[in-house]
Amino acid sequence: MAVKKRALVLYEAPHRVLDLLKDLAMYIAPSRRVIIAREITKKFETFSSLKGETLPEWIKTHNPKGEYVILIDESPEEKLKMSEETIAWLGLLAKEMPVSRLSSIATKATGLSREELYRYICDLK
Repeated sequence: MAVKKRALVLYEAPHRVLDLLKDLAMYIAPSRRVIIAREITKKFETFSSLKGETLPEWIKTHNPKGEYVILIDESPEEKLKMSEETIAWLGLLAKEMPVSRLSSIATKATGLSREELYRYICDLK
């Protein structure tokens, strides 16, 4: 999990969630965002959003009970790094061109990964 570039969604059995959180605290990047969702769709649902570096502190102050879903955001270092100018022209062209064509052109213009640009442009639409 520490080296995965993508966001992760983990469902864990109630009796193992504490061990999972302790493992995450040891292995994920300190800047990586973690959302801990408890009892989703139930009366007492709760959500905690924190950084990997604050996970050990959260574990000490909470006694995890119930059903949990753990969401781990993609690694901040792995997000596309684009200038404001590039973001602006992609936003404008996304309204006018097919995603596939625009991602091909943007790859040639920026040198960024076509797949990453494709996903970014899809998110714009």
